Amino acid sequence: MDVLNKRSFPYIRLNTDEVKNLENSILIDQTTETYPKFTSVWLRRYLSPEKLVRSEDSVWLLDEYKSFLYNLITSSKYRMMSDPYNIDRAENKAFQLTCARDLGFDVPRTLITGDSDRIENFFDLLNGEMVVKPIYSNRLSIEESEYHIFTNKIQRSELKNLRSAFTFPSIYQEFIDKEFDIRVTVVGDKAYSAFVESQKNIETLVDWRRKRVPFEVYDLPQKIQDKCIALVKSLGLSFGAIDIVKSKNGQYFFLEINPNGQWGWIEADTGLPLSEKIVEWLRGDDV
Repeated sequence: MDVLNKRSFPYIRLNTDEVKNLENSILIDQTTETYPKFTSVWLRRYLSPEKLVRSEDSVWLLDEYKSFLYNLITSSKYRMMSDPYNIDRAENKAFQLTCARDLGFDVPRTLITGDSDRIENFFDLLNGEMVVKPIYSNRLSIEESEYHIFTNKIQRSELKNLRSAFTFPSIYQEFIDKEFDIRVTVVGDKAYSAFVESQKNIETLVDWRRKRVPFEVYDLPQKIQDKCIALVKSLGLSFGAIDIVKSKNGQYFFLEINPNGQWGWIEADTGLPLSEKIVEWLRGDDV
């Protein structure tokens, strides 16, 4: 928003959690169709209106409301960052890994299951070097409190609990002995890389998100940049926040892509002009 205001570019901010969005409309007849007059759309994040959440018919109303908004922004040929249907598909972790592997990325061996026998066998296959993480979201809300579920390394003693508890499906993945973590932010056909010295703090050895550690600009090899850009395009996106680790033997491993990931702190830490590049892309300055 700051960049748009600074450059005096006209825009409309549509907060998805406001029911007044229902005042928008689409008109279609035998020969024409009328949509809101935008040139580009940036779908930053979808939030549900509290008024609908509290309704007795909340499930139906929320589905209808979300479908209306998706119709509103996808049925005309806007320049879009990114198509919400493609964002939803790109959230699929198994699909991400397969696409990345097919593009030539190294990926950790991964098992997605709730079967305790398979989990134990996979643990043995990896010689105990295994982590577990959520399939979709790492945020958990309970009443008025919000919690974060981080990636955790599993100990053999913890496997005993699997048979006595309800084992819900999760992602079980090969633990990569890493040198550091890298976040690659792709905007259109450009990649901007930053890294964090996650292995210098005991709290961030497995998951750098456990503690706020500053990121620095990183000179990612061009061939890895090209793969990142190709992955974003193959998923039908125009933006992507990609997590990569560099192993201690020099390999770059793809972990996952967030099709609508955060980037503000990367810009603040490194000075990378991500806001400017997003605005330029939305205006079509890269064409």
